[in-house]
Amino acid sequence: MKMKRNIFGFVVVLLYSMICLIIANTTYADTYNVDGYTVSQNNNIISVTDSQTGLSAYLDIIESKDLVLHRSGLSLFIF
Repeated sequence: MKMKRNIFGFVVVLLYSMICLIIANTTYADTYNVDGYTVSQNNNIISVTDSQTGLSAYLDIIESKDLVLHRSGLSLFIF
């Protein structure tokens, strides 16, 4: 009885996640290649990735009426 409940719960969660993935809106980033770097812009987030090292830098631009704030982050992806 408990096994049937676990299988039913698994199926419900699986179907729910599949429906969410199908319904979710995908966003496409504008991507440019500049001197060995990949520059992507998606809404207010700009990322620059070095194609040789995999080092990425992110710039998150938050705009308000009179103020523009810039937050940046740095991460390293190892493949």
